[in-house]
Amino acid sequence: MNIFSAHHIGKRRSMCAVQIYGRLLLSAQQTGGLCTSSPGTQQWHSDILWQPIPVHTVPVSQDRLLKFPSKDCPRFYELMKETIQLPEYKDRMNAWEDFIARVANYTGYSVDQALSRRVWKVYDTLFCQKSHNFSLPAWATPDVLHTLEEISAFDMKAHMALYKPKEKARLTGGILVDAVLKNFTEAIKKSSPLKMVMYSAHDSTILALQGALGVYSGIHPPYASCHIFEFYKESDGFQLSAETSDCLFLVEALSFLYMV
Repeated sequence: MNIFSAHHIGKRRSMCAVQIYGRLLLSAQQTGGLCTSSPGTQQWHSDILWQPIPVHTVPVSQDRLLKFPSKDCPRFYELMKETIQLPEYKDRMNAWEDFIARVANYTGYSVDQALSRRVWKVYDTLFCQKSHNFSLPAWATPDVLHTLEEISAFDMKAHMALYKPKEKARLTGGILVDAVLKNFTEAIKKSSPLKMVMYSAHDSTILALQGALGVYSGIHPPYASCHIFEFYKESDGFQLSAETSDCLFLVEALSFLYMV
């Protein structure tokens, strides 16, 4: 049993003690409902313990906390332009050139469009269809899916670790790490009533966070992945523990921060 389920599922929190930030709003509502209770005057309905959960969100064009940067961050965009000029990047993509041309023909993308993130979009769509037991197109054989997965993993490596990883980490997951550390600081100062902060976002957010923490393994997070922090006050000071789980809830990707 992971840290979250062992300590918190059976200990539902007051809404005043929980704060949720989200890009995936339905997932945030679902998971937030499992973590909060509605005692006394907070109860929404006499026969229903669930209640609507406030989720903090902003338009995607303004999100600097949970959205993986692209062209909206000039420096990161420049780093990626430099990355795709590396011999290692060019060699790997050239090896997949014929395969990418076939994928472009199957999907309607041009060959140029099928490069880089377009391949990831194709793989992600097929992965979602397969996970939910929908029929795949005839061309999406196991070998094709495996190659798409390889290209997607390499694409993420290019965004995270292939070139100037520390600078990329600061521009991606570093912003979220800063928010997490500020929450810990407020917990130490006891300036906040919060006991839990939850971030509901995409798999790319999990990867960016792991890159910023220096624990990126090159493995793509599966469905329902989460990264958990727990912050304890001990007799001799404070203690931080962290855990990554791949089977917490039926949601796409969640990052959790707990302050106990």
